[in-house]
Amino acid sequence: MVDKLPEFAHITKEYAQLSRLLTYQQTDYSVVIADHKCKLQLSSCDNKTPLDCRLLLSINNVSLALELDHGFISMLLPLKLGDSVLSLPDKLLMAALHYSLDSTLQQLSNLFNVPISLSGVEAGKTKVSSIGLMMTVSMGDSVCTGRLDTNDTVIALLKKLPERRISQVKVPFLASTELGCSLLTQAELNSIEAGDVIFIQQRVMEEHLIIRLNRHTAFIGEVKGSQVTIKQRIPPMDDQKSNEPKEPKEPKEPKSQEPKEPKEPEEPEEPKESQVKDGVDLSDLSVELLFEVGQQQFSVHDLQSIQPGFIFELDRSIDKPVKIRVNGQVIAECELVQIENRLGAKVIRLMK
Repeated sequence: MVDKLPEFAHITKEYAQLSRLLTYQQTDYSVVIADHKCKLQLSSCDNKTPLDCRLLLSINNVSLALELDHGFISMLLPLKLGDSVLSLPDKLLMAALHYSLDSTLQQLSNLFNVPISLSGVEAGKTKVSSIGLMMTVSMGDSVCTGRLDTNDTVIALLKKLPERRISQVKVPFLASTELGCSLLTQAELNSIEAGDVIFIQQRVMEEHLIIRLNRHTAFIGEVKGSQVTIKQRIPPMDDQKSNEPKEPKEPKEPKSQEPKEPKEPEEPEEPKESQVKDGVDLSDLSVELLFEVGQQQFSVHDLQSIQPGFIFELDRSIDKPVKIRVNGQVIAECELVQIENRLGAKVIRLMK
């Protein structure tokens, strides 16, 4: 049975579409309304609370409601009318608004190349549609609002607005620089202690690194000092699995090499319940250890340029401790050691 979802804010599909459209269009303008220099900001609105006055506009021969608050009406009409503006007879209020809005509506008509005119007025609070285009007008310290009902005609006009200049967020991309990897069983991984040496089973040549962008995209780079030159792209990690037998981690103290007496064959042990789930012996599952030199920061531009011949500077020296990463989590810090011509990593610190 599906648990009941918690209560979230509900928005309609139409509101989401209008909001998305406005994210791509310019929404801030310097305008002149009724001879007042103002700042106009457009946004989406799903507020069902009506404003003080409802005007009827004809846009391309389609009737739409434009609601204005008291402050907006006061800005459009002479100051001497004061608070009595909304108590004017409809015809007188209509005439006054015509006088104030005529030049502004004419400019909008020329801008969008469609006829826009004032066709009626309804003072007082009336029912409004749930979705609208909110217009916030700032003039000095005064702020007033209006709301225009939206339909296909308004959406078509909004698409004609200049596109917004979106500044790209420069988010750095982190790639791992690695020496190679090894496979251990879960039991071997759990037994790792400080001082242990883990051989790097699959590794690149000397003075080379793996630059891994993700599991399926990686390159080999040649290191000279702090400079790395991309040499070639390598196959996805899944295609590189070695068929060689796994090498166990090197113990801190060498075990006795004296021959032991042969033992009688033992009956196979039943797997412990804690190790088996649905018929799988968890102790036999292989775990991949990545030997990471560090995290290299690239810009989006750098990522698009990575190919053989691309050169970049390492963020950190290879001589610093190497980290062992398992399933994205750092489990240990190591120092590189060489034992009988084999490269290994000696664990110097385990991460809790």
